[in-house]
Amino acid sequence: MRRASGLTAAVWDGRMNDAATTGLLRDASVKLVRYPGGGYGDGYHWQTHPVEGGGYVAGNTEFDPFVAMAHAAGAQPIITANAWNATVTQTGNAVTARNLSCNATIPAGGSTSFGFQGTWTTGDADPGTFTLNGTTCAIG
Repeated sequence: MRRASGLTAAVWDGRMNDAATTGLLRDASVKLVRYPGGGYGDGYHWQTHPVEGGGYVAGNTEFDPFVAMAHAAGAQPIITANAWNATVTQTGNAVTARNLSCNATIPAGGSTSFGFQGTWTTGDADPGTFTLNGTTCAIG
């Protein structure tokens, strides 16, 4: 049996990407490092670095330095995101939810669903398009 040890890197810990931390993780043979840590996965945005709804974010905890630290420590970075029954990816402003193998085929009369946690602010624009299986859907 193979075992992996891991830990959570927290965006409120300003020392998480320090060289000393990298060395300690490597020396302890930590193989998995989770980010952003704790409940911050619900509201942390990796690209802009705030926590929606508030929350302390320390300096030196941005996404790119975290990934570099994990790799330098010989660990696999694991990113926390909250979505279920779909694989969700983001490219620029476009977000795509794709089926999982367990819900790839829906029988006649069957149904499936997926979900995600997010926060809306009044500064967000309405979506320009919405498609399902390549077919444009009505918005509104």
